[in-house]
Amino acid sequence: LSTAADTPTSASTGLSALLPVPQVHLKPSSASTSRIDVARESLADANRAEIEQLRAALAAKKAHEQELVSRLDQVQRELMTVAA
Repeated sequence: LSTAADTPTSASTGLSALLPVPQVHLKPSSASTSRIDVARESLADANRAEIEQLRAALAAKKAHEQELVSRLDQVQRELMTVAA
C-alpha cells in the first residue's frame, strides 16, 4: 500500500528524497553565552541609568511646574488686590 506521505512530491524527487535531513541543534559556546550575558547585563544597566535620568528630569519638571503654578496664584492674588 502507498499513502500520500510515501509518495514523493515533485519538489522532493531524486536523491534528496532518499537522504534523511539531519536535525542540527546548535548550542552557543560558553564563551559566546557569557558575551551575550555580559552584553545583556550592560544593556540592562544602561536602561536602568536612563530610567533614573528620566525620573530625575520628570521630578525637576514637576517641581518647576509647581513653582509656576505658585507664582501664577501669587500674581492672580496681586491682581485681585489691585483691582479691588
